[in-house]
Amino acid sequence: MKRMVAVLLMISLMLAPSFACAAVNMDLFDSAKSALSYISYGEYAKALKALGLPSGKQDTKKLKSAVQDGLETALFGEVQTKIAVCYKNDKGYRLCVPVEDPGVGGVEAFVALSKDGESISGYQTAMWSDCVAASEKSKDVTWCDAVKSTEPMIVAD
Repeated sequence: MKRMVAVLLMISLMLAPSFACAAVNMDLFDSAKSALSYISYGEYAKALKALGLPSGKQDTKKLKSAVQDGLETALFGEVQTKIAVCYKNDKGYRLCVPVEDPGVGGVEAFVALSKDGESISGYQTAMWSDCVAASEKSKDVTWCDAVKSTEPMIVAD
């Protein structure tokens, strides 16, 4: 009986992420993380290209201004690109990538916006704690972190 329960648990854990991730294009995670990395090097045009957004002079200035106003810590060191969360609200999808390890208080986050879950339509900055709080209110949430949720850990008793 214990074996049967363990097998069923393993199967359900393996299938669960495929259902949870169906609404959002997982490539958006890579795009947002790449953009944050480019931002940390001051490569604003490359960050916009990674997001699939226009990267003209005005667009670059707008992103630079947003970074200086809300992502200042991204300019002073290495950014983390392992953890992110995507959630849906009434305006579309919000894909949040914290600049630093989320265990630290007062962490800023880069937020990629998507109206359809398939392509990025804009960006903004926010506090990571606000992103997590908003994701907890959403029924459509996808986490991306250093530990792959598709690899179940089964411990024998």
